[in-house]
Amino acid sequence: MDPDLVIRIDVSLALLALALLVARFHLVAVNFIIGIIRFVVVVSTVGAGSKGYRESSAGADETAS
Repeated sequence: MDPDLVIRIDVSLALLALALLVARFHLVAVNFIIGIIRFVVVVSTVGAGSKGYRESSAGADETAS
């Protein structure tokens, strides 16, 4: 085989491996960011729900007295 062809194939495989590695880390990073966003949404929803529950129960106490 031609040595130049072997070098080109090796470089191509190395670039492909690097691209796959970057894509994998990119997917991990995107999933991590999506997880943080989902966590913030759930926490804010639960916080708003409990606050609304406290307000409604306080209103019920005021009307009862």
